[in-house]
Amino acid sequence: MSPPPPIRVYRTEESFESLHRRLEADDKIDAKSRQPILEFVDHLGASGLSTHRQNFYLSLLPRIAKLMGPSFSKPTRQDVERAMAK
Repeated sequence: MSPPPPIRVYRTEESFESLHRRLEADDKIDAKSRQPILEFVDHLGASGLSTHRQNFYLSLLPRIAKLMGPSFSKPTRQDVERAMAK
């Protein structure tokens, strides 16, 4: 008899797909900011980080990208200070 399937409390896989789709469809984040976020999350997955950790960055980095605007991909110190002051 095989063991019962694990209980998936956080549904991290579904959340990952949802956050990924939401980022790709978000028109408030330009492509130059969106692409590095997606590449970073792909790198995290390839490095063996959990889906839960990837979800953390998929929810946090788009918010920071919206705060920083186009300067997200190559920020200066002033850009970071201005975003953190908001």
